[in-house]
Amino acid sequence: MKRLCLAISLLFAAACPAATKPNVLLVCVDDLKPLLGCYGDMVVKSPNIDRLAERGVLFEAAYCNQAVCSPSRNALLTSLRPQSLGIYDLATNFRKSVPDAVTLPQHFMRNGYRTEGLGKIFHVGHGNTNDEASWSVPHYSPKTISYALKENNPPESTREEALFDNKKEAWKLPRGAPAESADVPDNSYGDGMIDDEAIKRIEAAKQKPDEPFFLAVGF
Repeated sequence: MKRLCLAISLLFAAACPAATKPNVLLVCVDDLKPLLGCYGDMVVKSPNIDRLAERGVLFEAAYCNQAVCSPSRNALLTSLRPQSLGIYDLATNFRKSVPDAVTLPQHFMRNGYRTEGLGKIFHVGHGNTNDEASWSVPHYSPKTISYALKENNPPESTREEALFDNKKEAWKLPRGAPAESADVPDNSYGDGMIDDEAIKRIEAAKQKPDEPFFLAVGF
């Protein structure tokens, strides 16, 4: 389960032009790799994220700190390397090592920002939990593993679903389909739901121009 957390941060004031503090949108994409037009790839066609990169800050040296989700995300969100935390697995929450750590969203919160998290930002599952102290409002996340096709939905949970839902004895369950591409609307899957919710949150933020926001969106 090797993971690459590629973060693209967009700073913009479109929703709040008079604000002295810019609004911040942090987009984290699991397993993406820098195979995008904005990274110089001549084969992949990614016009939307390329335009986003042009408007924001593109990290061109964003290396994975550890080839596992949780330790690498801990490094991004706490500025502490896996070697400093002593955490190299998925299940151990970073606050067991540093209870008083100030996360990236917490730093923004302490400086007058409304912080909201959608989707996979911290690693949740395999025994690990979300960091509620980092968010001004409850974190939003649809099911991490979901299938649209009937044949891929067994009566009981798949092993992957159970692991991400922190269910006990998940390893006893059968594995689910490794991939699926059904002819359904984007929001039939978790990523599409997160995308819709992110748009709603940005639209809602326009109604509060005096309150800058930090919105973390994980796909």
